[in-house]
Parts: sequence; C-alpha cells; structure tokens
Amino acid sequence: DVIGIICRNSNFLTCFLTGSIIMGAIVHPLNHNLSADNMAELYDRSRPKMIICDREILSEVRRAMMKINLEPLMYVIGENADELLAGDYDVDKFIHPKFSKPANEKLLAILCSSGTTGTQKGVCVAHATILRNNLRFPRPPARPFTFGTVYWSSGFVLQILTTFTVNEYRIWSSDDFNVDKLIEIVEKQKITSIYLTPPSLAEVLQSEKFISCNHESLTTVFVIGSIFSESLR
Repeated sequence: DVIGIICRNSNFLTCFLTGSIIMGAIVHPLNHNLSADNMAELYDRSRPKMIICDREILSEVRRAMMKINLEPLMYVIGENADELLAGDYDVDKFIHPKFSKPANEKLLAILCSSGTTGTQKGVCVAHATILRNNLRFPRPPARPFTFGTVYWSSGFVLQILTTFTVNEYRIWSSDDFNVDKLIEIVEKQKITSIYLTPPSLAEVLQSEKFISCNHESLTTVFVIGSIFSESLR
C-alpha cells in the first residue's frame, strides 16, 4: 500500500517515515506548496490508502481527494496524528514484512521531480538505492542540513540515512530557504554539509553576512536540482 505525506519537516515526520518504511509501505511525499489540482494529478496514479498532512493544507488535500474520488485514512499534524505514536505496543509481536522481490525491484518511495519541465512527476526509488548509499562504513561524525522536505531526494535521503546511521545528526528546519536562517543554523549547529539548489547557492555566495559568518565546520556543499552554471562553479 502507498502512504501519502504532505508535511513540513518535524521530529514527528522522522518517526512516521521510518515506521512506514520498516513495515514495508511505499511512501509518496508531495511538496506542501502544491495546489489541489497538482496533488490530485499525482495521487490519482498512486492512490494512497493513507495520507498525513499539515493542518494548514488540510482543506486543499480534501479538495484534491474529492477530485479523484479517493477516501484515504487522514492524519493531521497537530490534530489526530499523535495517535500513530501513542499506546503500548508489544515489540515481540511485530512481524517483519517478507518481500517476494529482491531489493532492486522492491519499491521504497515515489519521489517528485523538481518540476522545472512542467508538472512534477513521480520517480520510483527502490530499497537497493538506499541500502547502497547507507552501507559505506565507517562514516566520520557528520551534521548534514537541508531546507528540503521529504518530497524531494535531498530531504528524503538525508532523513533515511540519518535514522539508521551512527554518528550522523540531521538538523532540520520547517522554514523555507533563507540566508539568515542558514547562517544561524550553520553557526549554532556546526553543520558539516549542506544541500542547496543552484539559485540558493547563488544567493548564499552574494551574501556578505554569510561570507563573514563562522562557517569553518562546513566541509561539503552538495548542489542539486537544476543546471549548475560554469560561473557558479
């Protein structure tokens, strides 16, 4: 079954996403800024049985579901979503899912393309993709950061790798990208690597405040999402 996710970053989202993957569900996260029409077009293909979303976009999600005649279980951050983490469960009774397909064929998630060529598209990611990235030990202690949420590759992969990797502490923000917030987080949390789009990186490089801030902890800048010009390199 597919589980839809339309949320900003939060500690709750980390637990929810990890639990969904451990029980073998396919997660299909979307950008929380999408319109009801775009949500409907994407979820009309994957037909999620359950959706978790932020409270402020609930009405938009409901409109999208009406358009495609879909009635999934709905959980809302700040309302009833805490039910998913409540209660006393017997860990010994948890049944690990057994898959009939190898890891390179078992679907883990449907992520969104960047939308630079029109409507965002669903991109299938197999379990093997994450396993391949996660089994590179030993890793040095790291503090990665991205403004990206789980609907896109940077936010999703960081969320998953941090959950199952020792020595890695992912710092998240529920804000959209802005240089002042980036400076605050890099200085306070001693970030080692950041994930930025080319437009965001251009804004960072033009900021005198960032150039003069204490960013000595930074060792790596990953740039993803669209064409990376020669001048920006």
